[in-house]
Parts: sequence; C-alpha cells; structure tokens
Amino acid sequence: YQPSMNFTFEQPLLRDFGIAINQLNPSHPGSVQQAGLRSSGGRSEGILLTRIRYEQSKNEFERVVNVMLFNVEYAYWGLYASYFQLYAAEQGLRQAYVTWQLTKSELDAGKKTAHEVAQVRAQFANFRGQRNQALQTVLNWERQLRGLLNLPIEDGKRLVPADAPTLSP
Repeated sequence: YQPSMNFTFEQPLLRDFGIAINQLNPSHPGSVQQAGLRSSGGRSEGILLTRIRYEQSKNEFERVVNVMLFNVEYAYWGLYASYFQLYAAEQGLRQAYVTWQLTKSELDAGKKTAHEVAQVRAQFANFRGQRNQALQTVLNWERQLRGLLNLPIEDGKRLVPADAPTLSP
C-alpha cells in the first residue's frame, strides 16, 4: 500500500467582495476543490442563510403559538357568554312556568279562558326551546374549547369558566 494525501488551501481575498459572500455560500465561490469534497462537509447552506432560516422558523413558531392562544381565549370567552345566555333562558323558562301554572289555576277558578291558557303555554314552550338552544350553544363552545386544549370531547365533566372579564371604565 502506498498512501496518498492531497491538501488544498484556498483564500479568495478579493473575489466576490470579501467574507460576506463566503457567509452566504456553502463553499468558497470559484473553488477548485476536487469533485465530491466540500469545505462545509456536505450540502449545508451558508452561515447567513442558515441564520435567516432559523429566525423565520422561530417567528413562524411564535405566530402559531399566538394564533393558538387567541383561539383558546376566544373559545373560553364564547363559553362564558353562552353560560350567561343559558342562565337568562333558564330564568325566562322558570318565570314562564310560574305564569302558566297561575294562569291554569285561574282557568280552574273561571277567571281565564282556555285561549289565554293556551297562549301562556305556547310562550312556555317557546322559552323551553330557547333554553334548549342555549344549552346546545354551551355544549358547542365547550366542545370547541376541549378540542383546542386537547382534552377528551366527553369525560362526564363540564367546563365552567371561573373568571369574569375585566371591565374597563
């Protein structure tokens, strides 16, 4: 065996305006290296391009995190608002039920007609439909929030917002 070794030293001082071009390219421009040998050890980008791509990926990660936080916050406050709608619908349903019971007892006493009782009962049914719709809205917001938080869609527990929004004067 006869070992053989070649060394090459390149220094492009005035070629392509100094060191800035060397930071952009993976190897010196105009290099006369042998085929298959690269100064960077492989197919990598230059120093500046690598730094720019790193900053781009970091900024993209921050953007994705901010969008996710916005979506979680939006779903949380949507759930908060839907609970208030549900509460208002339940209050209306309770009052409509009491009104229907009173009107029914007045019908039995002869003070109201069957038509008036039917109107009050229809109003009670309307409030019951509104309450069911408000409950469906609560469940939809909760499902959306659970999906964003990577929680199981149904685990037998309800997500109830604990915070109140900060009000400004």
